[in-house]
Amino acid sequence: MDPNFNFPQNMTINVLWRGGIYSGQIPVPARIFEVKLFISEVLHLPIQPDKLDLTWGMQFLRDELTLQDYQIPPYGTLIVLQKIRVTIYDPEGGGFYYEYIVCDGIYVRELKAKLHADLGVIVENKVLRMGNTDLNDHSLLWVVGVEDGAALYLVECHFG
Repeated sequence: MDPNFNFPQNMTINVLWRGGIYSGQIPVPARIFEVKLFISEVLHLPIQPDKLDLTWGMQFLRDELTLQDYQIPPYGTLIVLQKIRVTIYDPEGGGFYYEYIVCDGIYVRELKAKLHADLGVIVENKVLRMGNTDLNDHSLLWVVGVEDGAALYLVECHFG
């Protein structure tokens, strides 16, 4: 390698959030937490850095590592997932409720599966309801409007 070759100081990254792509220049050796600050403060995405996760190549990026550690190239696209707290009430299961912090980019069915796997809650033939709306199992949480602090209800699904 040419000893006079200088690596670029900055690179352009793309950020995908809720269907929109945002771009900006960031220092090449930036740690992932610094990228999160950049997303919040420079790109003006309305998410606090501690409430977002970044993914690249199907893996979550750890705050203490750098873009270089993950070999993210210039113009690479990072996916932003927002951490949200949801409360799930189970009126038919004795009135219990469960609180989860999950990413808004998961499917409704994944949230139900987590409830079943973690706590053994029966979710078969049940839907999650928000307000008066039954949430489609094949929808992403953010697409159906599930926001931080949402109250969901696990209720029997009546076909017919």
